[in-house]
Amino acid sequence: MAAPRFLGCYQDSESRDLPTEVPVKPLTVEGCVAKCRETGFSIAGLQASTQCFCGTTYSKYGRLNNKQCSMRCTGNYQEICGGVMMNSLYYTGKIGGF
Repeated sequence: MAAPRFLGCYQDSESRDLPTEVPVKPLTVEGCVAKCRETGFSIAGLQASTQCFCGTTYSKYGRLNNKQCSMRCTGNYQEICGGVMMNSLYYTGKIGGF
C-alpha cells in the first residue's frame, strides 16, 4: 500500500470537523489512516499527538498553514499529529464512505 496522502492542516472546533473518534494507541499516521479506512471512512485526522478522528468530508472550519500542525505523534516522534484543535488530515484510500 502507498504512503498515506497528506491533505494539509485544518482547524477544528468543539463540534468536530471529523465526527468519529477512534482509539489508536500509541498514535501513528499509518495506524490512524488504517483504522479509519477499516471502518469505512475516506478521511483520517490526527490531533494533539494522541487523537484520531475519521470522516467523509472536511474543511468545515478552514485550512491552516501546515506549520501550525506541529505536535509529534506519541507512536512515532518523526511524524506530525496535528495540534490543539488542529487536524493533520490524510486521505485513507477509501472511496466515498458512509
